[in-house]
Amino acid sequence: MASDKINLSVWDEDKAVNEIVCSMSFHLKDIVTHPDPFGILRWVNCYGAPLGKSGSNCDLMNKNPG
Repeated sequence: MASDKINLSVWDEDKAVNEIVCSMSFHLKDIVTHPDPFGILRWVNCYGAPLGKSGSNCDLMNKNPG
């Protein structure tokens, strides 16, 4: 069974412990079938709360991305 999803993770590099900063998923089908010759380009937030979300937890994520 093949997967249509590509997962990309961004990690920080520390002397003590490397931690994941963010991760994002892309559907291969969307990249291959997109009419743009350079593929599909999109912005993904790596720090803070997801776009369009609000509340006390989101405020905390935006002020302290660690």
